[in-house]
Amino acid sequence: MSALTEAEADRALFYYSSYLMALGHQAGLRQRACLTAALIFRRFYSSRSLEAHDPLLLAPTALLVGSKVEECQAAASALERAMPKLRKDLGDETNPYSAQDMDACEQVLFEAVMFEPEAPVSCDPHAAIARHLALAMGEGDGAAGGSCEGSANVELTATACYLANDICKTALPLSVADDAIGLACVALACRMLRRPLPPPLECPGALLEQVAGAFTQVYRAVADESGLQFGKSCLGLHQRVGASHRAARTRARPAGQRARAR
Repeated sequence: MSALTEAEADRALFYYSSYLMALGHQAGLRQRACLTAALIFRRFYSSRSLEAHDPLLLAPTALLVGSKVEECQAAASALERAMPKLRKDLGDETNPYSAQDMDACEQVLFEAVMFEPEAPVSCDPHAAIARHLALAMGEGDGAAGGSCEGSANVELTATACYLANDICKTALPLSVADDAIGLACVALACRMLRRPLPPPLECPGALLEQVAGAFTQVYRAVADESGLQFGKSCLGLHQRVGASHRAARTRARPAGQRARAR
């Protein structure tokens, strides 16, 4: 783990944030709870290393805390049942953590993250996207147009929300407000769809560059690994992280337990 470069660590955190969101969806959590959990997860690792804290335990625990923040509490047992299904895709069908492990870790995560002064405790750029588009559509023909116009608006909203999902897997929401991220995602979605930004919306160039830069960093990592190779690279990082923490747990067991495990 000490051999991880900064770029590898960033890619690993993006990878585990993706795992966190997939786990939340598998367990039936609301999208807003998953986004808030990703923010909490990123805040925890902004001052801590992957080597010291296992992301495979912190990811479901962050979902527990995020679901409580968003008042749609998830059950640790539901996350425990969902974990093996996703870990099978990682080439490892074992489930090293139980609901009891998540409950024990929850207070540690809560105290480490939730009491930081002036730090965001929730993340919901989707609501900001809806507000910005409602403002724009209220100014012009917007929703009052025909079916073609309505279809275009649905496409714009969906594209902006997909972009917001990816940006929430990065560290950007730690320093940029939801409203600004939502506006930048709408502007980027308009560019992708080759549409003008609907008035009266206006996205500052500096904000657009900041958000686009975060996307570029993430997508460049994917492109540099050329398709499936990116998944293999992340799987290698995952195996290194997992092996490190499995070895630590084995060393921490009493001698009698290690003998029985063998």
